[in-house]
Amino acid sequence: MIQPKPTADAVVSTLALGVVAVATLAKHVVGAPGAGIVAEGALALYLAAEAPKLPPLCKIMVTVALALAALVAARTPDGAATMGAAFGRATQVAALLAALGFINEAARTSPLIRRCGAALIEQPSQRRYLIMTLGAHLFALVLGVGVLTLLGGMVMRSNTAASARGDAGLVRQRLRELSMGLMRGFCTMPMWSPLSIGLAVVLAVVPGVSWDRLVPVAAAVTASFLALGWLLDGVKLVPAFSGGVPPREEERREQVGPLDWRPMARFAALALVIVGGTLAVTTLSGIALNEGVMVTTPVIGVGWLIAQYARCGLSNAVGFTLERLRRRLFAMFPNYRIEICLIGAGAIMGSALGALAPPDLVRGAIQGVGLSPIPLAAALLLFIMVSAQAGMGAVVGVTILGSAIPDPAALHLTPLMLAVTFLCAWALSSGSAVYGTTLVILSRLTEQPGGAMAFRWNGAFTVLGYLLSVAWLLALA
Repeated sequence: MIQPKPTADAVVSTLALGVVAVATLAKHVVGAPGAGIVAEGALALYLAAEAPKLPPLCKIMVTVALALAALVAARTPDGAATMGAAFGRATQVAALLAALGFINEAARTSPLIRRCGAALIEQPSQRRYLIMTLGAHLFALVLGVGVLTLLGGMVMRSNTAASARGDAGLVRQRLRELSMGLMRGFCTMPMWSPLSIGLAVVLAVVPGVSWDRLVPVAAAVTASFLALGWLLDGVKLVPAFSGGVPPREEERREQVGPLDWRPMARFAALALVIVGGTLAVTTLSGIALNEGVMVTTPVIGVGWLIAQYARCGLSNAVGFTLERLRRRLFAMFPNYRIEICLIGAGAIMGSALGALAPPDLVRGAIQGVGLSPIPLAAALLLFIMVSAQAGMGAVVGVTILGSAIPDPAALHLTPLMLAVTFLCAWALSSGSAVYGTTLVILSRLTEQPGGAMAFRWNGAFTVLGYLLSVAWLLALA
């Protein structure tokens, strides 16, 4: 089969994103001077090449982000340095997506992934939801956002009309259950993991709370969130909140045999290779976890592709892999345009708004409301969740409020209560922000509207999770 030649803009954007990845690694791993500027320039070239293909909303967000960045650079002290750091975070996200692309490409045609998906979706709702959400939670410890594309791709390739005996309702039900299990497993990981950005940010902005005191409480809250999701979409405790159970699923429930753990065990071994390899690289080299993922995943992804062609002999397998990558890179890298646009614009807008919002003004507004501790914590939680809808992520609200509350005792809050408030907001925002990282990636993978996933599929979990968070705050008070 003759492959069409890549277009000129696909070549430009692919080469540009490759330069972003290499320059970002050079900046963070070896400290190469000027590498950050090269990465930012290459990212600008990538976006310029892909801009005509972006949806109107993405173009608006990029325009607003650049306007805010220019305002901050012109009007605030150290504005240029603040925006430089924000653009640096955007290039790091782009580089991470490029590195994870090799794992995603190998997973796209892997027989192992198909067998795992087939074994999983044949199970009853309770079992398949629980396996997915716990697996996503554990793999996200190291893979981070990469777990969405790896497991999400597995779901999409396995959940077909043929696997459901032509029952379209069952296909959609499985898609909902597994997507929500994947999303909730991923979104709750930053609440307690010492490797996560979420916990690091909260520990940095909340004075008087220590890691050893916060993590046990955060782990208990995380377990309650995971249990809530399982009750909603696994057990279907309230069918109206989970889309009900298609009749065919109900009829087949007693006919389903035990789960075939053999492909699952092989997949777990592969995931452990990725996790172990990343941790080994970071430990031996002393680089940060994100850089470890960037170094490790392309190597493992290429090795996984070679293994898929192993029956042809090693030399042929290497040749087939290189030829496939030569063809596929020009389709892989340009397809990240929406994720890079929305995540990068969110990082820039968040930093800009944080620089433009005076902490004294925010503190005065909080104190002026005059709420007692629990209503105040509930209001702060809601504020972060609502502000995250703009695509900036919970980190913006957490950072702004954390900077404005140097002493939680002044608001009659304990440091532990404030930290738990921020962590709950982080988890709930990730699964409800339509233009946030999680839903942007899952929406593209599942071909479902982000708004439907956030509000119709996950809306009950978000509301009940908010009430559960308030209950935890009452217990801590």
